Amino acid sequence: MTRYTSIEDVENFLQINLKSTTTPSIAQVEDIIAQIDAQVDARRLGSTSSDVLYKFDVLDANTLVKNSVAWMEAGLPPTEQGVVVIPPFTPFSSVISGTLSTNEAELNQAENWTVLAEGPGASSDFVILKKRARNGKYLGYALYFYSSNAPGAGYQKLRGTFMYGYNIDDEILNEWATLKVCEKTIVTMLRSATPPGIATYTGGGMSTFVNTQFDGLIDYIRIRVGEIEDRHFPSDPIGVAVM
Repeated sequence: MTRYTSIEDVENFLQINLKSTTTPSIAQVEDIIAQIDAQVDARRLGSTSSDVLYKFDVLDANTLVKNSVAWMEAGLPPTEQGVVVIPPFTPFSSVISGTLSTNEAELNQAENWTVLAEGPGASSDFVILKKRARNGKYLGYALYFYSSNAPGAGYQKLRGTFMYGYNIDDEILNEWATLKVCEKTIVTMLRSATPPGIATYTGGGMSTFVNTQFDGLIDYIRIRVGEIEDRHFPSDPIGVAVM
C-alpha cells in the first residue's frame, strides 16, 4: 500500500511529539495513517499499478457499438472502423509499454498472445481515449483498436498492466491525508482528556481551554479538507455510457 503521509507530517502539523507512552501512541497513529491510506487507494485518487498482465474480457457489456450514441460520445467519427473497449481499471493514465496483448485462441485452446503497439504511428494497434478530469489531467477511459490485431469478443481476450487512478499530485494527497489523520488524532486526544502539547494555560478550566483550542483546529482542518476535495477530487467517475 502506498503511504501518503507520515508520523513526521502529523507531528509537524500538530506540533507534538508522539511516543509509545502518549495518547494516542505512535502505533495508534500509524494505524490511523493506514486507514487513511486505504481510503485514498479505494477512491483511486493516486496512481496505482494494476496486477501484472491482468486478463480481462471483451464482451458486449464493455464494447462500444460502432456509430452508436456512446461511439459518438467517445469522439469517434461515424465512418471510423475499429473496436472500443473499456478496461476494468478506470480512469487510467497509461498502459505499461509492451504489456497490452490480445489472445487469438478460443477457451478450449492454448493461449496465443500477440503484443499490441500503442499509437498513433506506423504499425500501431491502439490509442488511449482520454477525457479531462477536474484536476486538469487528461485520463484514459477506454482503448480504441484500429488494426487487424483488434481483439474479438470473448473471455480473457486482452491482458495488460495499467497505471490507473485519478493521478492527483502527491503534494495534494499528502496534505489531504495528513489533515485527515490529524483530525482523528485530535479526537483521540480529546477523548483521553490528556492532550499533549499544552505547556501552560491562563485562566479557566483546563478542559475548557483544551476543547476551545482543538475545536478551532478541527474546524480549520475540515474547511481545508473540503477545499481540497472541491478543487481536486473527482465528483463523478470518468467514463462513457455503453450500449
